[in-house]
Amino acid sequence: MTDPTSSDPTQPPVPPTAPPAPPAPPAPPAPPAPEAPQYGQPYAQQPPAPPYGEQPYGQPQYGQPQYTQQPYGQQQPYGQQPYGQQPYGAPVAGAPWPWPTNPADAPTHGVNMIQAVKLFFRKYAQFSGRASRSEYWWVTLAMFIVAMVLYIPGILLISLGGAVASQDGGPGGGIMIAIGIVLVVAVVLLFLGTIVPSIALTVRRLHDANFSGLFYLLSLAGLSIVVLVMNVLESNPLGQRYDRPL
Repeated sequence: MTDPTSSDPTQPPVPPTAPPAPPAPPAPPAPPAPEAPQYGQPYAQQPPAPPYGEQPYGQPQYGQPQYTQQPYGQQQPYGQQPYGQQPYGAPVAGAPWPWPTNPADAPTHGVNMIQAVKLFFRKYAQFSGRASRSEYWWVTLAMFIVAMVLYIPGILLISLGGAVASQDGGPGGGIMIAIGIVLVVAVVLLFLGTIVPSIALTVRRLHDANFSGLFYLLSLAGLSIVVLVMNVLESNPLGQRYDRPL
């Protein structure tokens, strides 16, 4: 018997077999799927809530002001307001006054001469409140016109009456002198009857320009020109502080 392992010269040679392939590396494990949050719980973990009544760190408490520190060297001096800010308690221009005031004390702008004279006698001895420039200057002009209309003819009649009486000695000169005296006395009475309302009007005009009425005393010291310049100034809303509160 022939050995099956022996080579047969008549058979073609069998090629050698290839070595086995190395085993493949194991695949990495898949990441675990995110667990579904329970009902009412957010996906991301939130920081623990602070105790009741306390704010989280770094957040200002509701209703409390945030204090910011000025850069070094730019601190405001004590008692001085920052630039562009009104002092505490002072009203802003155009804003309502902090407390209600009497509307009758407000100035009346744009009045004519007749209206100004009516207001002049209606507020005969009212030193509170304010008066606009039109109220003041129309009354001043009216008083000047009336005084000149009475005073100048009165002085002329007295002078002419004296001259006529000295020439012919008739009653004509005496009548002219009497009429002239009446006119001058009327001017004096007009001046005496309007002293109080004139002072009150000037004080209210000073109030309207945001000046104290005590500045009227400068006119008694021979500085009437200063009071006159103050009365020329326009209205200042801060003068409302001189109105009577309700």
